[in-house]
Amino acid sequence: MSANVGNVLHRSAQRDPDGTAVIDSSRNDLAFSYAELDGQASRLASQLIRLGLGRGDRVAICTENGMEFVAAWFGALYAGCTTLPIPVSSTEHEIAFRLQHAGCRALLTDAGHLSVARASKVRANTSSDVLLVEDLLQPLEGLAAPCPVTRDSLAKLLYTSGTTGAAKAVCITHGSLLTHTQALVEDALRLEKDDTILGTLPLTHSYGLRTTLLVPFYAGARTIFVPRFSPTRTLEVCTRHGITWIPGVPTMFIAWANEADVPAPPALRWCMSAGAPLAEDVRLRAEERLGAPVRQAYGLTEANLTAINAPPDTAVPGSCGRPVAGVELRVANEHGAEVARGVPGEVLIRGQNLMAGYLDDKLA
Repeated sequence: MSANVGNVLHRSAQRDPDGTAVIDSSRNDLAFSYAELDGQASRLASQLIRLGLGRGDRVAICTENGMEFVAAWFGALYAGCTTLPIPVSSTEHEIAFRLQHAGCRALLTDAGHLSVARASKVRANTSSDVLLVEDLLQPLEGLAAPCPVTRDSLAKLLYTSGTTGAAKAVCITHGSLLTHTQALVEDALRLEKDDTILGTLPLTHSYGLRTTLLVPFYAGARTIFVPRFSPTRTLEVCTRHGITWIPGVPTMFIAWANEADVPAPPALRWCMSAGAPLAEDVRLRAEERLGAPVRQAYGLTEANLTAINAPPDTAVPGSCGRPVAGVELRVANEHGAEVARGVPGEVLIRGQNLMAGYLDDKLA
């Protein structure tokens, strides 16, 4: 069986074609079924293949959170390409560096970022094609299913400054994405088909893509996209759509803790904060305001979500909880020896959540 992580969408479309996969709140709550998203990804993949792109080719994606990104990311995966999500807040210099360093053959974008994309291509002095996602979604005969790939094939590149300050491309394989997503859904998060997830985290970041796209699609659940965060608007969306789970970052929970004008979402089961430590007093105020448990998680681009203090485990102040299934953690000193509980040290991680390495940087 192919390890293509695009099968997360494809198989959900086969199991529940009419089930709602995403709702775009910025487009008057426009809804898309799993079958519709699968069809969009297949059309886009077919167009890329017709343009000569395929297995192993690197394709950058720079769009707003929403349907264009979903179609572009899964479509590129269906075609067998390695994807490179780029934040829309990136400068021309940053986009140009990524295109050049990763050797991208194409840059997929939306109408709102087309001029920046074209200027970035010129700055990079590259032959990368700049393609509009909406143009690649035009009807055509012959739709592409997810291309067979191996577990070690690269699915995604993500740039991070890490600890050195120099931008490096984190290489993430299809096998890692599939195995870790399964562990998150079935063991750590325990999401099910009836869950509804708030999608306001950037899909161009590892945390957002994993928790608001791959995880819900694997579970057969649905995501409500809110491209721009606003504490009042997101709470209204949570109530209107019956949001049951929220993945967020500390700044979001700080804003919600101070939001007094909108009632707590009645269907919310729990929330997860990651990306930085969440102060305990803020966590407790956010819990009271949201009417649901707020728990912490730990991860990084190179290892994604590594540990989660998820219900039904008891909340431990300042703790990010237990390792996700398949992940091993220990705290060691400078010699690699494990330290006693409560003693500071370096976190060592081993497991299926790890990157394959940095692109063309074996010494990093």
